[in-house]
Amino acid sequence: MSRPKSDKTKSDRARKPLTVTPTFVRRPTLAQLTDTTEGWWRQLAERGDGPPVIRIGRVRLYDFAQATEWLRRNAA
Repeated sequence: MSRPKSDKTKSDRARKPLTVTPTFVRRPTLAQLTDTTEGWWRQLAERGDGPPVIRIGRVRLYDFAQATEWLRRNAA
């Protein structure tokens, strides 16, 4: 039996679908577009410091918007 909803809970907390489809890029392309090195992105992924990485076999994909946002936030 499910719990009854509270009167205070009016908004739906489910995730809304994205209005813009994400653009995924591979590590060499990301390094070229951001004027950094591929090794630097590899180090970030290994340490877990960098933006979210999607791993598919040997390929590492990055959402370009998230990666550039992370780079802007954490650039020294």
